[in-house]
Formats: sequence, C-alpha cells, structure tokens
Amino acid sequence: MKSAKRILSVCLALLLALSLLPPAALPARGASVSQTGDCGDNLTWTLYDDGSLMIKGSGNMYNYYNEAPAPWGTSVKTVTIGNYVTSIGGYAFSGCTGLTSVTIGSGVTDIGGFAFRGCTGLTLVTIPDSVTSIGRYAFYGCTGLTSVTIPDSVTSIDYEAFNMCTGLTSVSVASDNPEYHSAGNCVIETASKTLVFGCKTSVIPSDGSVTCLGNRAFYGCTGLTSVTIPDSVTSIDSGAFCFCTGLTSVTIGNGVTRIGVDAFYGCTGLTSVTIPDSVTSIGIEAFCGCTGLTSVTIGTDVTHIYPYAFDACTKLRDVYYHVSVEQWESISVGTANDCLKNAAFHLHGPEFRTEEISAPTCTETGNRIKVCLYCGYEENVILSALGHDWGEPVYEWSEDYAVCTATVTCKHDASHKESESAESVCVSTKEPTCTENGEKVYTAGFLNKLFWGQTQKITLPSPGGHDFSRLITDAAHLAAPATCLTPARYYYTCIRCETIDNSVSVAVGEPDTVNGHDWSTWKTVKDPTCAEGLMYRACSCCGESETQTIKPIFDHDWGEWTPVPGEPGKEQRVCKNDPSHVETRGTALYATGDVDGNGAIEPADARLALRISLGLMEDNGKPMTDDMVARADADGKEGVTPADARLILRKSLGLVDPEWAG
Repeated sequence: MKSAKRILSVCLALLLALSLLPPAALPARGASVSQTGDCGDNLTWTLYDDGSLMIKGSGNMYNYYNEAPAPWGTSVKTVTIGNYVTSIGGYAFSGCTGLTSVTIGSGVTDIGGFAFRGCTGLTLVTIPDSVTSIGRYAFYGCTGLTSVTIPDSVTSIDYEAFNMCTGLTSVSVASDNPEYHSAGNCVIETASKTLVFGCKTSVIPSDGSVTCLGNRAFYGCTGLTSVTIPDSVTSIDSGAFCFCTGLTSVTIGNGVTRIGVDAFYGCTGLTSVTIPDSVTSIGIEAFCGCTGLTSVTIGTDVTHIYPYAFDACTKLRDVYYHVSVEQWESISVGTANDCLKNAAFHLHGPEFRTEEISAPTCTETGNRIKVCLYCGYEENVILSALGHDWGEPVYEWSEDYAVCTATVTCKHDASHKESESAESVCVSTKEPTCTENGEKVYTAGFLNKLFWGQTQKITLPSPGGHDFSRLITDAAHLAAPATCLTPARYYYTCIRCETIDNSVSVAVGEPDTVNGHDWSTWKTVKDPTCAEGLMYRACSCCGESETQTIKPIFDHDWGEWTPVPGEPGKEQRVCKNDPSHVETRGTALYATGDVDGNGAIEPADARLALRISLGLMEDNGKPMTDDMVARADADGKEGVTPADARLILRKSLGLVDPEWAG
C-alpha cells in the first residue's frame, strides 16, 4: 500500500513540473540530455542533443554579458521558457544564429537587452501579453523576422529594440495598449507622439499623431526606398534614418525645425535633398557619408550647419540657397564640411519655369526665358544652334556602275543635305562560264567623313549551256584510236569553255594499216635452243600475221670430229643439244699450210694466212672458213699470226723450219 502511494506521489510531482512548461516544451522523442545547470536563483536549464533548450522553475533569469556569456552557448535551435519564469536575461540568446523557434512562457514580464540579438534564423516570435518591457537591442539584427506584434501589456520599448531587422514588413500594436499604438506599419509612443520604430513598408502618418521621429527609428532599414515626412513632424532625432542605404527619395515636411545628429548618416542612395525653410539647424554628421548626393537645397531659416554634417559627400556638386550671398555667408558652418563649401553655389533653382521664345535651328541660335520658381528671377538663355543631325547615308549607283553618289539628310531640317559622287574602280572580275554566272565587283571611296566606302557586286549571266560545235583532232580529244579497219574518232568541244562532250564522237581520216592492228600476244611456235626459236602473232581485226625469231638461249655443245660417210677428205661434228646441227671440215686431204685447199702449198697460201692474221676476208669478199683458219696455223700455236704466214711462205719455197707444226 505504501509503495503504491509513493508511485502516485512521483507521478503527481512529474505532472506538476510539466505544467510549468508551455505546451510546446517537450524535446523531440528520443532526444537525450546534453547539459544542465542553473540560470536563476530558482531556475534550471536543460540542453538536449537535438539543440532544444528548456528553462523551467520560477523567478528571474540571470543577466549575461559578452564577457560572461550564457552557459548553453550559441548552438541552440529551439527555446522553451516555462510559464513561471518572470524575465529573460540580457544577452541570454545573443548570437544564436541557428535559433528558429522561441516559446516564451506566460509569466515573463521583461525581455532583457540584447536577449535575442543577431538570431538571424528566427522567423517568428510571439510576445505574450504578460511582457511589460522590451530592452535595448533585444531583437537587434533578427533579419529573418517578417512581422512583430506588441501586446497591450508592453509599456516600455527601449531604443533599437528591433533595429536592423531588415526582413520586417509588418509591425503592429494591440489596440488596448495604453502607451503605444501603430499606424502605417509604424510603432508610435502615443503621449509623446514619437515614432519609436518602423520597417521597410512604413508610411509615416500625416494625421498629427507623429511629431518626432525617435532616436534610430529606422536605423539600418536597408529595404526602405522612399519616405515622406509629413508637415506635422517637427524633429528628426539622432540616427533616425542612419544606414538606410536603399533610400533614394526623401521629402522633408515644412514643419521640421531640427535635423538631428546622424539623422541620414550613410544613406548612400540619396542623390538630392531639399531642406525646407522651417529647418533651423542641421546636426553633426546629419548627411555624412551620403556618397551619392549630388545636390542639396538649403532652407532660408537655417542658421547652423554643424560639423561633419556633409562630410564625405564626395559627389556633391551643387548647393541651392534662395536668399542672398550675404545671408548664405552668415550661416554658421562647422568644420569638415568642405564638400558643401566646395560645391557650386546657386541663388536660383534647381526648379525653373521655362518659356520658349525662339527655337534653335541647325545653324542659328534660339532664345528661352528661365524663371526661378522660388523667387521669380528671370534669366534669358541663349540656346546653341543644334548643328546638323545627319541621318543614315543613302547610296545610288549609276547604270554602268562607274559612279556612286552618297547623300545624307539632316533630321532637324530635311532641306539640309550633303552629297558626294565618287568614281568607282572594278577590283575583281569573274567571267561567266557555260554553267555558272560570273561577277564584277566595284568599289567607291569618299572624301567626306559622313560617308563610308561602298562595294557593289554585279552578276554576269551565264549563256545557259555549252556549244559543242568545235572539233579538235588531238590526243586530248581522242575518243578511239584508228585501227587497221576503222579511222580514229574524236569528241566535240565547247567553243567557249573547251569542255569536252564525251557523249558524241565523229570518225576522222582513214584506217591505220600500219599501226592500227590489234595484235594478239606473241605465241612461241619453236622454242629457242642453241639455235634460234620462232614466235607468232595475228591481228584480231584483219587476220594479218607476222613472225619473229627468238635468240638462242645457249651455245652448241659439239661432239668429236668424225669422218663424213661417203665423202673422203671431210669430217663432221654433231651438236649434243640438237643433232640437226652438224658442222663439216676438210681432213688430211688438205695439209697444214694449204690454206686455199687446192692440194699444194704455194705463196698464195702465205698471203691468205697473212690476211687471216689481220682479220681480213678473201679478195672476193667471202669470209675465211674455219678450215682455212685451221690450215693457216702453221706453228700449231693458238691463233693465226704473221709468223704463220712466214712459215707457209718458206714451206712453199722448199725451205725447212724447225717451228713448222705440219
């Protein structure tokens, strides 16, 4: 029984603890505790490994600082603050860029300074109606926030609480709030008529509910592009539009008497500003760093321009002041305003009414009256002659393309023209062929710089085809050579381009009976051996044939000398390669020295031997036979020499010689 009561007590205690947290307090299922600790006298904190932070207990949270930051660090993703927590300490979640969700308990009355500064991931925050004060810089730089609603319980909003929240498009205050109200996306302190803060879509009310633009009301509102300050506003306080870099247009109402310190500091998009006559002083650095500012109009009641008011306005060129030079010089201008002092000074303008007296022409000046809208001062302005504004040149060629004429007409007056004619030059010619057009190219250059050189291409038409009427009888035009039966044939040629017509040919001349045969290849009818062979060929056209010998392919291989049967005094030898080859000669019937073979050795034989040794033939022109050469070799040595002729002569005279071989 006692254990059951103990379990029931634990459950009741757990339910009581959970009741101290808003409905969304529980961490994700499965998350485990990463760190825990104290954050107030009666407050504890628990950080889970999924980045969720739970603060529970009762009373005020400790304040933290840059030097002593909050113990849970800056990696927190979600925060749940219990319903019995009464304050959010200073710097508690400063720099938690990953923080996306905050649930503030219903017991919180104070949001400390810098509490959520730089929480760029925070897109929505609900301030409960228990909160009475929002500290300085509390939500500074929360660029992800798009809307803010101030509950009716809030009685104090310190300056810059929502500055640099560049994503804000909607700001509002609960209708029952006794200290503040909202209009035109502006939060206004009702009693003092001070605009506390706004956003990039703000429109300053012109119903008299705003007389002062509070300190840094639109500080760093980079999305604000234009603003109209109504006549009900009398003061623009310090830094009201500081670093509104997107601001390109500002209209300052005629009720403003003071432009505070840094009021438009760093508004780099502004190009011109008109200070109304109601303003008496322009504060320190009021327009400092407005690098896009090119002109400024100073109101007539300005008495003080404090130091650095227009410092670093590097593009400032014109200053307009509509009273007098003496009064301008009487204004107290502080140091570091050289950009203002060095700009061109104008007593009239920048807005004028103009009246055209006579319009300028291309060659004559015009006249215009310019009336200052501020003081009525009239100025006669001479308008410079317009000068010719020539249109595009027009070019025309003569029929023979020998001349090109260029003309320009003035856009201001069509009667004003300039022209120049230039002779052309033919720079290239491509003659037409039987199948392709030709082309001529002409160019013309001009001395007048208004004109450019021109090129004209002219087509030379083709005659439209070949004229194959020319016959040329040469090798290049030969269709078929003459044969032994037919004459040669030739192609026709185009008389213009010499193209050959391969489709038609004509016979010219007579058949070629000498060189026109269509011979077959040579066929061997007798193979060559040690004797000549024989080959044969025939013309396929006319049947004529011819033969040709073939040189022997090797020499005779002679056998031994043998007597010729039935022919005493002769002997023969037979070729071993071809038995039909037989040679004969005289035998001993004709002795050595009997060169002529008449049976006697005579001086005539010595003469024949001498001729043989000299390589001469017989007197009758017949060559010496082999038998005669053999019988002339009297000494038996190789070859017949004059010595053989001498031995034969001595033998014919009956003289004996030891060298005789016979």
